[in-house]
Amino acid sequence: MYSEILKSRLYVLILLLIMSAGLKRPVFASEEPSITTVRIEEIRFEVSGKTRPEALAREIKLVAGSEYSTIEEFRTHLNREVQDLINLRVFSDVTADVIIVSEGTSSDGRNWENVLIVFKVVDTWTIFPFIVPSSDGSTTVFTLAVVDKNFLGTLTEFSISGDFGIGTDPITGSLEIPRWGFYFKWSGFTVKQWQFNTVLSQSFQTVRKFNESILIEDYSFFETLYLFNVRYEFKRVPYLYTLITPMLSWRYGYDIRRQFEEIEYEYFRTGLGLGLDYNRVDWKDFYREGWALGLFNATWGSWGGERSQMKTIVRTRFSGYGITGKVNPSTRVIGMMSFNHEMTGLGSYLRGVPDDSAYGDRAVFLNTGIQIRLWKGVWMEPHLLPFVDAGLVAKRDEPLNFKDDFFLGVGSELILFLPTLPSAQIRGWIGFDINVDEWSSAKWEVGASFQLHYWMKKRRNTTATIPARTKPATTSFTECPMVSGSVSSSSRNS
Repeated sequence: MYSEILKSRLYVLILLLIMSAGLKRPVFASEEPSITTVRIEEIRFEVSGKTRPEALAREIKLVAGSEYSTIEEFRTHLNREVQDLINLRVFSDVTADVIIVSEGTSSDGRNWENVLIVFKVVDTWTIFPFIVPSSDGSTTVFTLAVVDKNFLGTLTEFSISGDFGIGTDPITGSLEIPRWGFYFKWSGFTVKQWQFNTVLSQSFQTVRKFNESILIEDYSFFETLYLFNVRYEFKRVPYLYTLITPMLSWRYGYDIRRQFEEIEYEYFRTGLGLGLDYNRVDWKDFYREGWALGLFNATWGSWGGERSQMKTIVRTRFSGYGITGKVNPSTRVIGMMSFNHEMTGLGSYLRGVPDDSAYGDRAVFLNTGIQIRLWKGVWMEPHLLPFVDAGLVAKRDEPLNFKDDFFLGVGSELILFLPTLPSAQIRGWIGFDINVDEWSSAKWEVGASFQLHYWMKKRRNTTATIPARTKPATTSFTECPMVSGSVSSSSRNS
C-alpha cells in the first residue's frame, strides 16, 4: 500500500517537473546584465602641428577623476568634446581614442572601467594675409588684414587689420575717403569656464542720414576705442554664457557739414555691456546645425560739450540652422531698442540695403537663406546661398510709416570652399534693396571676402565606440593596453 502511495507521488512529481520545464525561469536582480561605471583615469593629447597640448587641455571640459554611471553617458560627453574641438575650425582631423587600463566588478555586482582618453588633432593652415573689396553703390571699401586663428599654437585668434573707403561726396560730387581704420584683436584665451577677448582700434568715421534719398545729416569724427570682453560658461548649464564687456572711447575732431537736428557730441565714452547667450550651433562639414539665443544690454555714459548723459541699447537675437540633404536653411531674428539714443547704420543688418539708409530707435530684422552645395570637387566645392532679408525700423518721435520704415533686400552669395586650403573660404555676394518705387532707382551692395573657416574630410564615425569585453570581468585589476575605440570626425577620402 505504501509503495503504491509513493509511486503515485513520484508520478505527480515527474509530471510537475515536465510542466515546469516549459516555464520561464525567474531572473534575479543579481543576474541581470550589469551596468558599467566608467572613470576617467587620465587624458592625453597628440598633436600633429603647432597646437600646444596645454591649449587643448583648456578647451576640454572632461577632467581626470570624473565618473559616469553608464557607458552611454560617457559616450555622450566624449562625443560632445570632439564636436567642440571641430567647432574651433582650426583642425583638419579630430579623434578621441578610448583605452581601458583596468576593469573589474565591485562587491555589489556592478562592473567598472578605468579608461585613458587620447585626443588626437591634426592642425590646418590658419595664417592668412588678404585684401577684399565691398561696395554699396556709393562707397567702395577695401579691407587688408593678417589673421591667425591659432596664434602661436594657443588656440587664440590674433589679427591686425585696416580698411579704407573711397566714395563720392554727396554734396560736391568730388572723390573722398569717408572712412578708414586700424584694428588689433586678440580673442579666445580660455581658462576653465572663462574666456577673454580684447580689441583696440583707431578710426575715422563719417555718419550720414538719408530720408527718401535726401541727405539730412552729415558729419565725421576720429575715434580711439578699447574693448575688453569676458565670457563665463555656467557649469550646470553647458553652452550658456554670460558676457561682460567694459568699454572706453575717445571721439575728437568733429566736422559738422550738415545737420537736421543738434549733433550729440560724445568726446569721451565709457560703458558696460552685459549679455546672456546660449549657443549650440555645430559645424558639420561645410554646414551649420543647431540654434542660438541671446539677450544683450549696453549702457554707457558720454561727455561732450556742456552736457553728459547715459544711453542704453537692448538687443535680442535668435539664430537657427538645419541640414536637409545638400541644403542648409538658416534663419536669424534680431530685435533692438534704444531708450535715449538714435541708432545709425542699421542697414548693416540687411544684405543689399546700404548701411546709411536705416536709422531709428527701434528695429526688427529677419535674415533668411538657404545654402546649397552645387557640386563636390577635389580642388573646390562651391555653394550657393540665396537670401531674403527684411527689416522694420521706427524713428524717434515719428509714427511708424510702413512705406518709409520697411526695408527688403534680396540677393545671393557664392561661397567657395577649398579642400587644399582647409582653413579658408572665399565669398562673393550681391544684394538689392527692392523696397523702392521704381526698379531703376534700386540701391544695391556687392562685395567679396576671404574668411578663415574649417574643412573636415568625409565623416567616418561620429559616436564613441566603447570596446566589447573579450573576457569575463574580474575583481582584479588587469592592464589592457589595446586601443579599444575611437570618436572620429573624419577620415581620408578614398
